[in-house]
Amino acid sequence: MFNGEGKFGRWWPSWPTASLRTYLVLLLLLATVPIAVLMCYQIFGNVAAQESRMKEELRRNANSLAQTVEREIASSMDALAILAQSDSLQRGDVVQFEHFLNHSPVLRSSWSSAFLLDARDRGRVLFNTSRLRVSAARGPGSSEVQQMLAAQRPIVSNLVVDGQHSRYATVVAVPVHVDSEFRYMLGVWIPVSVWQDLIQQAGPPVDGFNTVFDARNVVIARTLQPERFVGVPLPDQAVELLNVSAQGTQLTDLLGGGSTYTAWQRIPRLGWGVSVGIPSKPVRAAQRQAMAAALATAGGCLLLGVVLALFIARRVTGPLHALATPGAAPPTSRIHVREISGLRDALLSARAQDQTAREGLQRKADEFETLFNSSPIGLAFAQDRDCAVVLHNPAMLELLGRSDAPGAAERTVLHRGEPVPVERQPLQRAAATGEAVGPVELELASPGRPSVFVIANAAPLRTPGGQPRGAIGAVVDISARKQAEQSRAALMKLEQSARLEAEAANRAKDEFLAMLGHELRNPLSAMASAVEVLERVDADEELAATARTVISRQTGHLAHMMDDLLDVARVISGKVLLSRQSVNLGNLVQRVADTLRVTGEGNQHSITVTPGDAWIDADPTRIEQVINNLLTNAIKYTPPGGRITLTVEDDGPDAVLRVVDTGLGIPPSLLPRIFELFVQGERTLDRRAGGLGLGLTLVRRLVELHDGTVTATSSPEGSAFEVRLRRIEAPPPEIVRPASPSARPMRVLVVEDNADALTALRSMLELDGHRVAAAVDGEAGLNSLLSERPDVAVVDIGLPILDGYALAKRARAAGYPGRLIALSGYGQGSDVRRALVAGFDAHLVKPVVPSQLKQLLHTS
Repeated sequence: MFNGEGKFGRWWPSWPTASLRTYLVLLLLLATVPIAVLMCYQIFGNVAAQESRMKEELRRNANSLAQTVEREIASSMDALAILAQSDSLQRGDVVQFEHFLNHSPVLRSSWSSAFLLDARDRGRVLFNTSRLRVSAARGPGSSEVQQMLAAQRPIVSNLVVDGQHSRYATVVAVPVHVDSEFRYMLGVWIPVSVWQDLIQQAGPPVDGFNTVFDARNVVIARTLQPERFVGVPLPDQAVELLNVSAQGTQLTDLLGGGSTYTAWQRIPRLGWGVSVGIPSKPVRAAQRQAMAAALATAGGCLLLGVVLALFIARRVTGPLHALATPGAAPPTSRIHVREISGLRDALLSARAQDQTAREGLQRKADEFETLFNSSPIGLAFAQDRDCAVVLHNPAMLELLGRSDAPGAAERTVLHRGEPVPVERQPLQRAAATGEAVGPVELELASPGRPSVFVIANAAPLRTPGGQPRGAIGAVVDISARKQAEQSRAALMKLEQSARLEAEAANRAKDEFLAMLGHELRNPLSAMASAVEVLERVDADEELAATARTVISRQTGHLAHMMDDLLDVARVISGKVLLSRQSVNLGNLVQRVADTLRVTGEGNQHSITVTPGDAWIDADPTRIEQVINNLLTNAIKYTPPGGRITLTVEDDGPDAVLRVVDTGLGIPPSLLPRIFELFVQGERTLDRRAGGLGLGLTLVRRLVELHDGTVTATSSPEGSAFEVRLRRIEAPPPEIVRPASPSARPMRVLVVEDNADALTALRSMLELDGHRVAAAVDGEAGLNSLLSERPDVAVVDIGLPILDGYALAKRARAAGYPGRLIALSGYGQGSDVRRALVAGFDAHLVKPVVPSQLKQLLHTS
């Protein structure tokens, strides 16, 4: 019967009107009948499960039995294969092999006898032996022999009759190859008693049986009545099942009558099969008893339930009838059913509680609305899974750019710089998936306005069934904290960078100072030794000449290092003044190479110079310094006997200088930094060539001052440096002027507070024929200068009492007309200009180069 009213009237059943007693009985039946049905179902299921477990157990037993039989056959084949490799059989000595078998322990206890067939003589039996020492030359039948010879592989026969013992047996044979030729067939007889013992030891099921049968489905062994069924074919139903499947479990006919639950399995390599069975009659009887007991129990429970339901219904229907009467007051007498008594009490207090609940809900709604509208945290409520209806508070609208403020524009949601699709935003994800999202950091960006960084969280709202029906989202503005973190990270990065730069500078300073100390120590040590030699020998001895040469060479070395240091400092500070003129780059290269040959620095190398004509506008002194540094660098890092090539050529608008060596090469890690300050290649521990790592830095800076470029390349065959300078046209030839007259002796005043330096300079001037006077401080020097009026005065700048600048100014103020030469350890451009402003005519840097001093003395 169906109710015709309402939307679901066609499909919803209409319950009939009946008394509570009827419904209680019906309820009991509805509660009891499923239990009874379920109980019967469970019993039937248990019966089916027991049958399934029984079949599974039979399958496992059949598989285990098949493996046992297969292992036994495999063991016999392995033993025969070992015998087939015996020396006597491989030599063809059948008599010796038979003697070995007859007088050796039996390899396998399951063998009753062994035989050997001649494959070349149509399977003639060569011998047949047994543990009973039966020597009659009888073997298997002709059909078995032909099968063995045709197969030429290990075989296992079906059930046959052992002609030697007139009993059932099986044959296992293997081919014997002699020199890769099939010569013999070696086999053994295995009686069925062996298989009978094997399946008996495997353990048949309780009240069941194990069976082994051959490829023709003939029983070989059986634990149940073997004397009756060995040699008997399996039932037709079993044979049909074996033809359908190599393994399985089925209710089949039993040999001798009846039915049985049987599991069978074929042994693929042998063709044999095994079966394990249990008679079905006891199993079926137990199943029928279990189902009958289940049905009887279910019927008794239903009858008892109906009787109890009718008795209890009388205690329930009376009070309920009184409560259900319209307009009647609830009964005040005792009600025995607590639930009905509670229902009465609930009816009395329901009206008062309903009013109180309504007032409380209204207060909560007012409080929540106030919190929602005034919270600084952005809040959003999605009222459906698709977020089609979303309620935002003012803070959320402000963050999203949806407020009514002038110029407000909706912001784009970004995560790690990438736009976030709407469906992947936290509120939408929580509403759609029903999983909480966050906290996640997002960026709210809009054109022309600073981005707002927020932390977003979202939690799903669920139906009573647990399905998502919406979500609540909260967004907190963290822009100020984000900006502070970014500022702090930037400051930390700057601090780390500054610290690394400072550490690198400190390491470079330490390395340079250590290098400088080492480089200064070597020439000073050599000079000290040379001085010691001079003090101990006469001036005209050869040792004295050698010592003077050492002092001169090491002095030049020290001067070269000081010049490099000062030049690098001037170049880095931008205080180098170039004296440009037209210069032939090829002539400069040739002059530098000739100088090195004269000094002997390049005598251990093959130096080839190709000085093409290439004119440049440059300071010849500085360019010569570039060439000298590149060439000496090549000499340092080229082993003795190596080749160095200097080439000058025109290349379009450029004059190109190439210095190529066959040295050690530049490591790839060092090549990008080869022109940096203090960077050097790997050097030997003795550092005989010296150097502070300044030469290539000076080369690059001087070349750049001339608007040129310098590059370096390297390979295992050596290194190559290329300098490119802007080429100019060759100038017209200069007019050769006559040579100046020979120098004449002069009166020279030397003002120096260092006694050793004063003595050395005075001696050098006197050796050139000059008359030399000396003073050790500025005041004495000024008095001597004004009183004696020498032709030339060489004045140290750092003098006590009166420094060199003040001495020059006062001398010029007093009218001294002679030549004043300043002597100082400082050689920057500012030092030279200060000396010239003070009144000096020239400026020399310590240590004094004799040729430069001579040139200044005789300059008019």
